Amino acid sequence: MRKPYCDTLVAVEKSKADIRKLLQKYNAANVQLAGEQKILSLRFSLKIRDEQHLLSFSVPTDARVRNRKKRNRNEQSSWRALYWTAKSLVEAIHFKISVSDEVQEAAQESQEPI
Repeated sequence: MRKPYCDTLVAVEKSKADIRKLLQKYNAANVQLAGEQKILSLRFSLKIRDEQHLLSFSVPTDARVRNRKKRNRNEQSSWRALYWTAKSLVEAIHFKISVSDEVQEAAQESQEPI
């Protein structure tokens, strides 16, 4: 299975700037961003329409890559995945879109396309 955004050409700095811009747009608070060897994680709170939301998620990285070019690509793809994950979750909350694992499980059991 290929890693999401493995072919991205977007620089890490742009993805970080996009994350900051997104969090500012929705007035995120208590932002915690951590980049460790094997994982990038982002945690923050949002207040949308008087509802408080706490979001926390992570994206795996592969710090074991020795080839510099591949390591840079890996870092780019991890940061881009983190940005798109944050954007999709924040906007889902903002637009009141709900997702349920139960719906996904039911669709898989019935083998019918959603």
